[in-house]
Amino acid sequence: MQATPKDPGKVAPRRKRKRILVTTIFSLGATLTLLILVLQCRPSWYQPVVLSESVVQDARRETVAAADDFSDRLVRRKLFEVVFTEDEVTRWLAALPQVWPEAGAAWPKSLQAPVVRFVADGQVYLGVRAESSGWRAVVSLEGSLKLSENKDSLRIKLDRIQCGKLSIPATLLEQIAPWVRPKPRPQAGKEGSEGQGDPTTIDVAQLVRGVEIGNTFVWPNGRRKFRITALHVENGRVRLTIQPL
Repeated sequence: MQATPKDPGKVAPRRKRKRILVTTIFSLGATLTLLILVLQCRPSWYQPVVLSESVVQDARRETVAAADDFSDRLVRRKLFEVVFTEDEVTRWLAALPQVWPEAGAAWPKSLQAPVVRFVADGQVYLGVRAESSGWRAVVSLEGSLKLSENKDSLRIKLDRIQCGKLSIPATLLEQIAPWVRPKPRPQAGKEGSEGQGDPTTIDVAQLVRGVEIGNTFVWPNGRRKFRITALHVENGRVRLTIQPL
């Protein structure tokens, strides 16, 4: 019995569809692999501190000395300047849970190994290692910290978020910000407060537009007031001029 020959007109489309399917699967796999590699990269400036016992002890000693010096200068009621280097701030943040457990408890456990970088023209970088369900990536925030022209407020603005080498510019952040607003926290001690947001919460949308913070602060040791009369973010450090009130 002789086999019926296949119609070439039907075989060709099936082969074409198969080639398209294989090509699509290959392209998706390559894109996914590339995306994973991009997300796993980290900025060259992100060099987290190795938290040894000596590092924690140094951070504790430095923060106590800095706080005591700040208190003493406030008492003298004269203008003075304080300088913080990026290495100091990075070390203090990394050791925060050990040095100041109460403040460390407020830091999200999924964000580890913070690194701070100060760049000229008021630019500040903050990088953290984000971990969730076995997934890990370095997330960095790039923004600015400046004093207003009339010196009545500090302005904090978020310019960009970067995950690995994948960058999200401010223009896109402003569009997606309403979708990533933090969940409102109920205010304790008030009936029917469920769903009422914490008025001190700053969401992504606010940071993208810029947040103004009043330039009057209260130092906890002695409850002394002060304000910042000059703020200079430079490469590797930030300089503040403090006026006791």
